[in-house]
Amino acid sequence: MFVGGGGGGREAVDSFRSRVLAERAQAYVGGRFSAQAPYETTGSSVRVSEEANRLLRDDSKVRTQFASLIAGAGVGGGRGSLGPSLYWQIFEAEGQAAVNLDASYSKPVGDGFQVVDTQYYSSGGFYTVLTFYQLWPVTVEGQPATLAWRSDLISSPLLDLRGVERMRSRSCCDA
Repeated sequence: MFVGGGGGGREAVDSFRSRVLAERAQAYVGGRFSAQAPYETTGSSVRVSEEANRLLRDDSKVRTQFASLIAGAGVGGGRGSLGPSLYWQIFEAEGQAAVNLDASYSKPVGDGFQVVDTQYYSSGGFYTVLTFYQLWPVTVEGQPATLAWRSDLISSPLLDLRGVERMRSRSCCDA
């Protein structure tokens, strides 16, 4: 909710928010996760690059399965060799509007594809999210289909996991 007369407050907030998001996106393109400014929260700094590395370090199956994609996307550090597809989203976190900036990378692997969707900035709700997909072509009842394996790695101050601030989930389905 914006308070003030004549809409000047809203325009100033929109301008500020646009500038912050543009600066974050430019920093990401220039240096990936390591170029992101830290989040200041509850008196401490949280670095997205450290959170992403911690998530990857804690999940050896994802790290092994997607090693070449992780290196190519620069998710674990460095610039990587793959170009990102950039996008943004608006969502709700604890009753507040929030926005996140994302980069997606994909590469062919064997007869399928691997994809990683990296959420490298969020104005609320989480620090970072890494979503990995392994896609394989299959035939189901004579029809072409895709078998998908998905793993979500989430770092968030809002998750109450008895002191653990990270979450992992996996699902496998055919589409």
